[in-house]
Parts: sequence; structure tokens; C-alpha cells
Amino acid sequence: MQCPFPGMDPIIEQFDWQHFHVGMTMEIARQLGPQLPGYYQLSAELVVKENEGPDIEGKPGFYRPDIGVVQTSHRTEQDGSDNVATLTPPSRQVTMSMPKQRELRIRDVRNQRLVTAIEVLSPSNKKGLGSTRHAFKLQSYWDASVSTVDIDLLRRGEYPYANEELQLKPTDDAVTDYRIISVIPQGPASVWEFGVLNQLPTIPIPLNPTDQPIVLNLQRAFTELYAYSTYPRRSAKELKELQPALAEEELTALHGLV
Repeated sequence: MQCPFPGMDPIIEQFDWQHFHVGMTMEIARQLGPQLPGYYQLSAELVVKENEGPDIEGKPGFYRPDIGVVQTSHRTEQDGSDNVATLTPPSRQVTMSMPKQRELRIRDVRNQRLVTAIEVLSPSNKKGLGSTRHAFKLQSYWDASVSTVDIDLLRRGEYPYANEELQLKPTDDAVTDYRIISVIPQGPASVWEFGVLNQLPTIPIPLNPTDQPIVLNLQRAFTELYAYSTYPRRSAKELKELQPALAEEELTALHGLV
């Protein structure tokens, strides 16, 4: 189906974020992959918290790939007759989890160096401990000369770069719904700010300093994802109930599209 709004669908984050997050990440990968020179590798990875900073070689060690395997151990008992081990059932089962984030990683295969990390932010990136962890991860990447691109398509939550260590504040006069923040280590941060009445921007994705950036058309990625997704028809009632509330001019403009 076609999105009724000019850019981002603001209702997605309250009802369909998990599906959207996975789909948007893969649409971005599908768009970027063909543009990469042959000595780059693009992968979509779940990463988990491992340590608090770069390792001694300067490689980002805060997050590592999560291979998705959980190893468990069980006591075994011999029954004394046929020498067959019998598993002893656990007295209880506990779900163990580590903080996981899904991101796209671009590596230079000639030296297996991580060059760029791209992430569509989740609600957990923008509140409490999750926001602090995200700030530490970003700082770890920059310390290891890895470029980062954060794609914030969430209206709710804290400004993701408000941490004092990141030293990137929102402009005083800018009240925007969404932001894209691209940081090249030892270089300036590029910020795209836009709202629900705007199309998603087209942005450069940094590679090695000796290579030209590739291009990410976020609006095209969003439109193609929306086309095969089964989002229900949007209603004026849903728009009125959004939190944070839409500005009156936004509500009026979007009301005429549903």
C-alpha cells in the first residue's frame, strides 16, 4: 500500500515499530549494497554489549556480533542399568538477556576494518540506561575512527546526542520530529532535521577517507518498505491520539490525507 503522508508515518512507532525497524534496516542495506566498491562488505548484525571501550589495538570493542546461540548445561545421571545418561530437569528456567541492537556495518575486507556503522534507532536508544549505552557505543566507534550514521525516526524519547560527552546539542530554535546524524571521526557532525510534513532526506554514507561517499535515499527505502507492508488504513482519530501530540498545523495538514 502507499503511505498517505508525505514522509514518515508517525503512527508506526506506537503500533508497528519492530516490523518497521527490521524492514527499514534491510531496505537500507538493499539500497547501499550495489553501490559499494568490491573491497567493502555490508552486513546486518545484532550486536551485544561486551566491554566499555576500544581494545588495545584501537578497534571498537564495546559491541560484538551476536551469533544467536545460547549454550546451556545440564546435569546428567546414570540409571545404573543400561549406561544411558538421563537429563535432570532444571528446578526452574530463567531467561537471560544481553542488550542487543541491530545495525548495518560496512567493513573494508582488505584489512577487516570496520569503517561505518549505520543504525535505525529504537525506543530503547532514546531513554534511560539505553540512551547512556548508545552514547558510550558511539564514543567507542569514534575513538576507533569508525564513522556512524544514526537514523532517528522516532518522535518520542530523549534527544539522542544530549549526553555531555557527545557535545552535540539540538539547535535552540529547531523543534523537529526526526533527525539523521552522521559523524566522521575528527570531522564535523552532519545533522538533517525534518518533521512529519517533510519527505525523508537523501544523505551521503561515509566510507574510507580516500573513497567518495555512497548515497542513501531514505524516502525511497521507506516507500518501498511501506508498499509491501500490511499497515492498516490510518485514521484521523489515531493522529489526534499520538503522543507527543502533533502541532495544530501538522494535525490539520495530515488530517486531510487520511
